[in-house]
Amino acid sequence: MPRNTAVQAHAHPSVRGTETPVRAAKDLATSSGMAAITRAGYASKGVIYLIIGMLALLAANNLGGTMTDNSGAIQTVADAPFGRPLLAVITLGLAGYALWYIFRGVFDLDHKGDEPKALLLRAAYFFVGASYLTLVFGAIQILSGSGSTGKSTDNTAKDWTVTLLAQGWGVALIVLAGFVVFGVALGQFYQAFTASFQRKLNLSELGPDGRVWVVRLGRFGLAARGLVFLVISVFLIFAAFYRDPSQAKGIGGALTYLAQQPYGSVLGTLCALGLIAYGLFSIAQARYLRLEQLRS
Repeated sequence: MPRNTAVQAHAHPSVRGTETPVRAAKDLATSSGMAAITRAGYASKGVIYLIIGMLALLAANNLGGTMTDNSGAIQTVADAPFGRPLLAVITLGLAGYALWYIFRGVFDLDHKGDEPKALLLRAAYFFVGASYLTLVFGAIQILSGSGSTGKSTDNTAKDWTVTLLAQGWGVALIVLAGFVVFGVALGQFYQAFTASFQRKLNLSELGPDGRVWVVRLGRFGLAARGLVFLVISVFLIFAAFYRDPSQAKGIGGALTYLAQQPYGSVLGTLCALGLIAYGLFSIAQARYLRLEQLRS
């Protein structure tokens, strides 16, 4: 028996028991099937942002609509004619998107490493995935007829703020959360300014005009999303500073706040168009994202 085989055969059972599931999970995370589900996830996320942006565009111009968030967009799909079959497809895609981000955080599929900064980024990936899993569970409740998508991000943010403010260390945690969201906003602005997202896209199949439009959609969409996250982060910090949970906002609350400012109709319209652009950009990512390099 070769030496390596013999070593594996005589390895302690607890070692084999921990290595095999991890290896299997990583193989799943980098499989071609997971890549297909991940692409479906980006497309589903794009549809959600298209709905958020379109509803916000109508609301900003007093044409109906509402300032809503991911949960509201899913409820809108469910309430539409033939919406439940579409919601089932979107839910499957969002589940894939959630798992993809969790796998990126746990298994370091982006090869970020184990430095403190990298670990922080990987933790952010994990929590993004977890947040989308929560959205998936709400959608499953709708599909099963046992409820709605649950609370909006505004109500969820307020509830968490109430819970944390009741703790001795809650204020510090809310401030920390606010700065984390602020960092996400800056990251969105950075990508919008530098168009660094192009490195993760394989746009060689597109002509020059197609590449230009994908980049424009990405920059405009990321800038709008960054503005929304910036508002969310500021109000989280306000909620901690004033110990006032009503200050906390989610995506819908941030859009409402922007639309209520001077020239709010213009600002709300631009932000809504930006979120529509982000939705289209996410659909483009579904087609052109470089996933093969993450399986190396």
